[in-house]
Amino acid sequence: MTSPPPVITLSQLLVTLALEQVNAEFFVGNQIDEIGHHISGGHIAAQALMAASRTVPDRLPHSMHMYFLRAGDARHPVDFEVTALHDGGTFSARRVTARQFGSVLLEGIASFSRSVESAVYQQLPPDLPDPESVPTFAEQGYKDLVFSEWFGFFAPGGTPAPVVQKINTALRAALAQKDVADGLAVMGLEATSSTPQELAKLLKESYDRWGPIVKKIGFTADS
Repeated sequence: MTSPPPVITLSQLLVTLALEQVNAEFFVGNQIDEIGHHISGGHIAAQALMAASRTVPDRLPHSMHMYFLRAGDARHPVDFEVTALHDGGTFSARRVTARQFGSVLLEGIASFSRSVESAVYQQLPPDLPDPESVPTFAEQGYKDLVFSEWFGFFAPGGTPAPVVQKINTALRAALAQKDVADGLAVMGLEATSSTPQELAKLLKESYDRWGPIVKKIGFTADS
């Protein structure tokens, strides 16, 4: 049975991004232990960017390209070597190499830019009220409005009933396993199962409830 990954707080995550600086070019970062002790790609990439940023204190990150070469072991720290590639009037570029026990785990290039005045080409967002100030559906008079999301497994039309039943039995057995339920819970999902008939009933109820509204407003998949 596989245990769910450990839950860490934001403050614990930020501590791992505060790299230990050995000298002007070398940094050391502790990892967050995961299932199987694999190093999280997003986490080591963030540490690589932090290491590069420490060598360009007066400029902000502009872009980054990371190449993950090896998994590494999250139970041990990672060494980051930063090489200065360019320092221009506006942009700076750094190469970052992450190593563990001498093996390269990651190679990355990050660019940094100073603040410059430039024309705004992107359309500005509309002036919207704060989310907390928007009345709820119940406050607007829609007391029976319930919205939820769910996921289901579907087979092509005409699939023989015994095949559908066999697949359904296997899926329900899988969802009943604790490690599967724990894994889904980490993503904020609740593991539930139903029969093909119950799913068909849910689909019909959803269509009857939302179908007229969708047609009335003229909503399509291309909208």
